[in-house]
Amino acid sequence: MAFLINPSIHGGGSTSIDLDTILTSGIMILSLRKLSDSYSGNCIKVRRSSDNTTLDVGFTGGLGTWVDDSAINTFIGGGTGYVDTWYDQSGNGYNVAQTTLTYQPVLVADVFSLTGGTSFSIQFDGTDDNLHVDGVSNVFGASANLTMLLSYRLVGSGFDTMFSTGSTAASPASSIRYLRYSTAGRLYINGYLNGLSGNSPTIAEQATIEYDGVNQSWTANDGTPDTLAATGMTAKRYFAIGAAGSTGTQGWQGEIAEMIWTDESLSAGNVDTIRDDENAIYTLY
Repeated sequence: MAFLINPSIHGGGSTSIDLDTILTSGIMILSLRKLSDSYSGNCIKVRRSSDNTTLDVGFTGGLGTWVDDSAINTFIGGGTGYVDTWYDQSGNGYNVAQTTLTYQPVLVADVFSLTGGTSFSIQFDGTDDNLHVDGVSNVFGASANLTMLLSYRLVGSGFDTMFSTGSTAASPASSIRYLRYSTAGRLYINGYLNGLSGNSPTIAEQATIEYDGVNQSWTANDGTPDTLAATGMTAKRYFAIGAAGSTGTQGWQGEIAEMIWTDESLSAGNVDTIRDDENAIYTLY
């Protein structure tokens, strides 16, 4: 299974990769750039602050192009745009969404002030903003293999949870959970804590998480991995991005540039291909 999150904290231009050719199966692919050549749907549903009307917005073109920022600007006018729904590019329909208006993350001018792509980023407020998919049977189930590649920027300094899976929609008790605390990253698989110091929270960072059914490891910015023994994952039905559960506890303050999740054991070459692309686009390390 694959899960990708990618608000447009972009810097190096459009991607040259197609996840269709790297991942043998994609359960969820969410991005503000088109990373699946076979996907033909919209990118996000935007809500405008002036009257709470929503609009589905697509991409400006084919593979590697960004969300249509011109359409967003025209739609929101001088107001604020919020993300109501982030569409799954895999074709499985596992869209993450938020129906509580005050919990919706905001579209902001690119805080990284980088060139290329669209002028927007998706920003979580660290209080209650989150997007989630609820009640999808085993959408993040047990697996003997796990590979994740994450790109993000954190401005908070507390327990900022990037994502969590749980038995109930609001529960932060998770099968898999990743958070940042000050300069340390913390990965939990079935309660087993794996911590590794990384960059200052205000610096963009790339992290790679791997699990082989026996050991979990995570690496910051293509550095030395930190490894810890852990038992297998258990199937969970609820997923939240931007907080520990859909009610928004221990929220993420900042931007999440990209998350790629697969239950495949990716080759070192494929991991490097994705990681190098992320670094080229977002200038992470």
